[in-house]
Formats: sequence, structure tokens, C-alpha cells
Amino acid sequence: KKEKASSVKDKMWELREHTHDLRKLVKELTGRTRSLRFFQSVRDLQQLDAGADVPCLACQAKEDGSGAAGGGKEMGKGKGKRALVLTPAHPKRESGLLSTCGHVGCSRCLKQNADLQECGVFGCDCPARHSSVVDAVSLGTERVAGPGGPQAKAKVQAPAKVARRGKG
Repeated sequence: KKEKASSVKDKMWELREHTHDLRKLVKELTGRTRSLRFFQSVRDLQQLDAGADVPCLACQAKEDGSGAAGGGKEMGKGKGKRALVLTPAHPKRESGLLSTCGHVGCSRCLKQNADLQECGVFGCDCPARHSSVVDAVSLGTERVAGPGGPQAKAKVQAPAKVARRGKG
């Protein structure tokens, strides 16, 4: 019986160690996912014009009750069906980005949720602070040139100038 008891304890210890390793991996994956979302959101916001609309998932969560502050109101009729809810959008000058998780939204919602130390987007458990709210306008706007635009020509002509200087 002593051998059986010790083997059960050994198995329990092994399971505990595996669980610990899995939790570390989940935290690592979550952190990397949030970082990727942040960089993608920054890039997306930089490519928008100053007057473009930015969707606010936190506003949507408030309206349909599915967000952290909303309480999880059930939507739709029938089993597993949800009604289509259009995501509210706000101008880029009134929008922001959370540096902690990469979610975008209107500055008002992001700051209100930061008071509660929440992201406000359904399913995101990332704690937010006022210092993590980045204004979308502060990220700037990237000028996107077409294939034959002035920036493309300058990029092609610059090495040619350097090559000509080197020969002469």
C-alpha cells in the first residue's frame, strides 16, 4: 500500500508541474498575442487619414451588454444565435489605442474603462491604466504612395544618384 500511495502522490506532483508549465505557456502566448495586436493596430491607425472613422469595440460592448462593464446580456433569438450589431465608429481624432492589449476605441470609452482598470472589449481580461491609453492622432499618418507615386520614384532615383557620384 505504501508503494501505491507514493506513486499516487508522485503522479499528483507531476500533474501539478505540468499545470504550472501550461500556465506559463498560456501567459507567454497571451502576451505575444497582445503585442502583435498592438503593433498591427498602430500600423492600421497610421494608415488612416485624420478624418477616417475608427471602430470602437468598447462602445459596442456597452450597447449590447457583452463587455466587461456590460454584464453579459444575451442577444438574438434562438439557440446560439446573436443579432448583428454594427460597431460604433468615431473619428480618428477622438480615438485611441491601449498599449497593454492593442485594442482600439474611442478615447472616452478607453479612459472610462481605464478608471475601472479594464480594457472594456468583450473577452479581454487585460488591466488598463490611464497611462496605457495612446491617442490615435499622436501616432501620425503615413503617406501611402501608389506604385508610380513621387515616393516610389525618389526611392528608385536615390541609389542612382549615389552610383553616379561614385563614378565621377
